[in-house]
Amino acid sequence: MRQLLTALETSDFAAIERSFKMALQQLNEQLKNQMNGISEMMKYIELQSTLSVEAPKL
Repeated sequence: MRQLLTALETSDFAAIERSFKMALQQLNEQLKNQMNGISEMMKYIELQSTLSVEAPKL
């Protein structure tokens, strides 16, 4: 972020573009991790639902 602000002050457009690309890559990685987490949580919930339906009642 600091590099981006410095690049903006100096109008170094190549540096600005690199900073934006790096930020976009980081955001994409975070989104990918979040989507994987959601997928795993959905599998867990589905498994728990299946087990609760199949469990014998005492």
